[in-house]
Amino acid sequence: HLGKSPNSGKALFLVVALELRKGGSVPPDALLCLGRASGKENEPPCVALSVYDGDTAKLVPGATVLVLDPVVVDVPGESGGYRAVHVTDASKLRVDGVALRRVYAGQASSTAL
Repeated sequence: HLGKSPNSGKALFLVVALELRKGGSVPPDALLCLGRASGKENEPPCVALSVYDGDTAKLVPGATVLVLDPVVVDVPGESGGYRAVHVTDASKLRVDGVALRRVYAGQASSTAL
């Protein structure tokens, strides 16, 4: 079980289920991912993944993702909000076992190709 805020020394394994927003003019790129259910009655096994500085071209449905030291936040909303994992350091994200390439501000992501 992961708590809110940084979870130093822990890792989170996810599978990308759906692209919510990619290649926008401002970060983050957002995806819906599936993880292991916590066993709590009203807690679904899905979580939003927000990627701020990484090349998200390989984050497609079915891709496996490993997030190191995950930062978990609760995002408020009219219908109760949702839980999200924020990745602001591309070096903390592995996609299908390969480190995510960092994209700097002003640099085009490979999603634009």
